[in-house]
Amino acid sequence: MKSLSSLAAGALVAFSILPAQAGISFDFFTSGIVFPTDAQNCPDPFQGCSLTAVGQSNALASNVAPLPGPWNFSATFAIVAPLSPTTYRTTGSFLFDDPSAADNDLAGSLEGVLDSTNFQNAMTYSVTTGAGIFAGLTGSGSSRIQIIPQNPGEPFLFVEQGSMHVPEPHSLALALLGLCGAGVLRRRLARA
Repeated sequence: MKSLSSLAAGALVAFSILPAQAGISFDFFTSGIVFPTDAQNCPDPFQGCSLTAVGQSNALASNVAPLPGPWNFSATFAIVAPLSPTTYRTTGSFLFDDPSAADNDLAGSLEGVLDSTNFQNAMTYSVTTGAGIFAGLTGSGSSRIQIIPQNPGEPFLFVEQGSMHVPEPHSLALALLGLCGAGVLRRRLARA
């Protein structure tokens, strides 16, 4: 048990001398189009067909310099299950692709609830991978999407406003280390 305690103490010292990296938080605004991924074989999005969204996204950051983006936004998702007669679950994946040399990309999964009476989608993002300033980070976000239907056969338009928070790995590592230390202490107290 002493070796585990020594290891935890050593890791705590190692993490405490690492430079702190602040979490990255920003608001984003996206606009673009949504269309069936395979319009020939599945034109009705409410039948669980794959949909594709593409657009341009800009960020307004409170604690990030240089400001990330603008990104080329893309998402592939489906309306997978009715939750009520007028609401549907959406699920899929997304990419905020930074075309600049900075390559500040974000990608992951999305989950949402679409209200078919007003064409609003409340979306939750889970960031699972990133590049540039987001390399090695994970996080989450949420948004409100307004879908604007067009004439039959035309892609829908959409506008989105949301926020994203990607915490620094230093704090996450310290939190995990603290949980390990609490577990060791609990076992020691139980044995005593």
